[in-house]
Amino acid sequence: MTFNRRRKLLTVMGLSALLSPVGFLAGVGLGYLPDDPSTMVVAFLLTTAVATFSFGVAPFTKQLFPAVGMGLFIVLSVPSSGVAPRA
Repeated sequence: MTFNRRRKLLTVMGLSALLSPVGFLAGVGLGYLPDDPSTMVVAFLLTTAVATFSFGVAPFTKQLFPAVGMGLFIVLSVPSSGVAPRA
């Protein structure tokens, strides 16, 4: 069974909505994340953005998808790593 575009997006959003609180609770429990519920919103948006982009770019990149995915994650992690210059 293949998913159409709408079902893929709903699946991504459903899994993001399910896993964001799980990741938030695990992160707070381990002391990695602040105990602020707005962190779940950011986690949901980031998860949805990465998954939607991945679903969209996969048919075009085919066997190069792992390299494109790693590039995406590196670009997204630069601001939080302190590598980005500050004005």
